[in-house]
Amino acid sequence: MDKLNGGYAPVFGSGDGAEPARWPLLDWELIAESIPHIVWMTDPDGSAEYVNRRGAEYFGCPPEALQAWDWVGFVHPDEVECVVSAWKDATRSQDSFELEYRMRRADGSFRWQVSRGQAVRGPDNSVVKWIGTITDIDDKKRLRERLDRARRRTAQALELLQTVLEAAPVGFAFINHDARFIRVNEEMAAACNQAAAAIVGRPVVEVLPGIWEQCESSFRYVFETGQPIRNVPVVGLAPYNRRSLREWLTSYYPIRIGPDMAGVGLVAIDVTARMRAERVRAAVLSQITDGVYTVDADGRLTSMNRAAATMLGWTEAELRGRPMHETIHFQTNDGTPEREYDCFLRKAVTTGHVTRAAGEWFTRKDGSVFRVALTAVPLRLGSSVEGVAVIFRDLTPASATERTIRVLVASADSRTVETARMLLDAHDETELVHVAPTATDTVAAVQAHRPDVALVDYDLPDLDGLETVAFLRASAPSVKALLLAEGLDDDLVLAGIDAGCNAVLDKRRMTVELMGTLENLGREGNAARTELPGAAPVGGQGPDRGKVSLTERESEVLVYISEGLSNRQVAEKLGLTVNTVRNHVQRILYKLNVHSKLEAVLAAQHVTRMH
Repeated sequence: MDKLNGGYAPVFGSGDGAEPARWPLLDWELIAESIPHIVWMTDPDGSAEYVNRRGAEYFGCPPEALQAWDWVGFVHPDEVECVVSAWKDATRSQDSFELEYRMRRADGSFRWQVSRGQAVRGPDNSVVKWIGTITDIDDKKRLRERLDRARRRTAQALELLQTVLEAAPVGFAFINHDARFIRVNEEMAAACNQAAAAIVGRPVVEVLPGIWEQCESSFRYVFETGQPIRNVPVVGLAPYNRRSLREWLTSYYPIRIGPDMAGVGLVAIDVTARMRAERVRAAVLSQITDGVYTVDADGRLTSMNRAAATMLGWTEAELRGRPMHETIHFQTNDGTPEREYDCFLRKAVTTGHVTRAAGEWFTRKDGSVFRVALTAVPLRLGSSVEGVAVIFRDLTPASATERTIRVLVASADSRTVETARMLLDAHDETELVHVAPTATDTVAAVQAHRPDVALVDYDLPDLDGLETVAFLRASAPSVKALLLAEGLDDDLVLAGIDAGCNAVLDKRRMTVELMGTLENLGREGNAARTELPGAAPVGGQGPDRGKVSLTERESEVLVYISEGLSNRQVAEKLGLTVNTVRNHVQRILYKLNVHSKLEAVLAAQHVTRMH
């Protein structure tokens, strides 16, 4: 080595005893000071002997201070141990080394560097110097770390997306510009009644004939404009059952790769059960003679049936969004203000209990008032009350000619029919309007004759009396139902009350009790009803529906009830006996603290929507 301005000009030998080659001092200095790296040189033990100008600038030390440079002091504290160990290993093995670590810059910041070192050997092949470079890789390393993080996030997002697509109860498909399936999840494959692998690559119209024709225009629009379309209804025969008509809500989303449109994502949700339940509910509400309206948690109207509009003189469109207390319940018949604090709507929302009242006053659009009996049923979403359904009827006294109680008898037993006919004909205030021998005839006759009371024999030939009453409650809830049975026990009385009967009578006591019961029904709307241990008292609070939940089986029964199915039909759907279904219905009515299937559907309509 030859001394060079505080450094050395290295002498490189071949190691075979030949005369070593010497670089001119000018060439060494030119190379060391010109390359875009920090150049360093140490003695065999690692003591610094030379650092070029670039190194002096980086570390903020004058060249002469680097003659005894403590380079370890510039290494990041977290990496000192690793670096010192690597240096010792290199000096012991006399092999070249390469190591990445952070070093402190003149401004105090630490930047990542890669340090490479090579042993310089003398004529006797012993290490006389170490020479190497330090190269700044901070920007590159940080970029690599960002890319690694981005790759991990992307992988996690893809894994999450894959999990969601496979687990979500909705159908998903990726369709390319040729309208071919590129990818489908298991739900979509099941809806197509084929394995996913058998669908990929095939034209959608081939897999979903009759359905794709309804989707194609939306698909083309999204592909051409890049704008999504959401919630497009589609109706068609299910691929897995060509006799089953299904309904879906479909949405279409553009899928791009860079600036190019790669295809369209199709999301399909089967809403058949929900739409069927909604149609049944709408049909029932439109036909019943009692007024029904719903409000949100703030008491503003959200829906109203035809009977309510007729009684109030308002259309649904006129009242939608308006506070119902301030609009129809703000005064009594003499003009005394009704405080909102005492309003039945507020009680139903704040307590979460069914509220019943007789003697409330409603104000019509024309300003006239009328007396009503009502039931307010909280509508729950989870544990919170999201609104109230109100069922009401007009209590305005009828004229003398209208006070006759019109009675329909539903029985195939001639003795029962003749006994009822004899009793009804013997009293001026009652009139027999029709005799129906079956449950089917009963439902039709009630719609045709509009009786005040239906005497329903438990032993009808097609359906039993409880199922018949349940149908009447759904189709004509204003008609009072009086169940006749041969001998009574506690179970039958409770079942009758839970089915919506206004009274339950023993046939053997018809001649003694029928006329008094009819008089009570005509005057009060309900006859005295037997209350059993554990049964919800009429007009009482019953169990707290916020704390009592339906079992999975009870929820299934409730969904089918909301679709208008009879107990017998529900039993066939679920593979149960009619008596078992009847018991489930009783428990549902009790838990929801309601007295009819209609009230149960209104009280738990959010359950039917979720299903």
